[in-house]
Amino acid sequence: MLQDWSVERLLQGMQGDSFSVKIKKPVNKIISLQLVHNKSAEEAVFPPFENKRELLEFKWHDKQLAYVALNSFGDPRIDTLFIERLPDLYKAKGLIVNLRYNGGGNTDIGTAILQYLTPDTLLFGAKSLSRLHILAYKAWRKFTSAADTSNNEWSRKAFLSFIDRYYYNFEYAPDTNVLNARRLVVPTVILLGHATTSSAEDFLIYADRQSHMIKMGEKSFGSTGQPFSFVLPGGGSARISTKKDTYPDGREFVSFGIKPDIEVVPSIAEYLQ
Repeated sequence: MLQDWSVERLLQGMQGDSFSVKIKKPVNKIISLQLVHNKSAEEAVFPPFENKRELLEFKWHDKQLAYVALNSFGDPRIDTLFIERLPDLYKAKGLIVNLRYNGGGNTDIGTAILQYLTPDTLLFGAKSLSRLHILAYKAWRKFTSAADTSNNEWSRKAFLSFIDRYYYNFEYAPDTNVLNARRLVVPTVILLGHATTSSAEDFLIYADRQSHMIKMGEKSFGSTGQPFSFVLPGGGSARISTKKDTYPDGREFVSFGIKPDIEVVPSIAEYLQ
């Protein structure tokens, strides 16, 4: 996702900033442009900006394959919209769930949908830990070494604190799925991509190893969410992730993303189309 951002924001700047740009066209011709940031007098751009996505999108493929795009877990209305679609979804022989544009929100919102898509009575979500910052332990590191950490809890805490690897592990237990409603358990493809992040990744972890589901697309964002937000001087702001999530068995995905079972990377030709 960082690579995506670097391309999307490559030419951002202040009014008056200039760029010397070379572009390789589809016919392999290279052209040079001198670009200067200024207010645009254009009333339209090409290609046009994408229309705002609906919270939930639904359509049929070949009358038997249902497609549902869940575009955010930040609005609890999506749960109601999904339930309203259940009479149609129960007719499906297969299901596509698109999370490629889901930037997250609230994990409980996504889980309220997933509970309809699994026969399981227990749902295993992510495990979480958060860094403990105790200055005294960092100071005591002066009196200890890596060799001292063997069978010595005090030395271990001091050493790990000094290298910022001393964590608090949150209590963990699976969620109980006691849904008193018909389940929709059919062959299911979950689409994911670089913009699939935060609680949308939690959805993928809950859905892990479901025998009727496969993941297809590109790697997810690789973020745990739960940011600490604060204001910067001059009017800016920043967010820093406060915890690290893993799969229940300890598998990691932070910083590199959840890998799909079937990886599909769009080609240049597909972008041009």
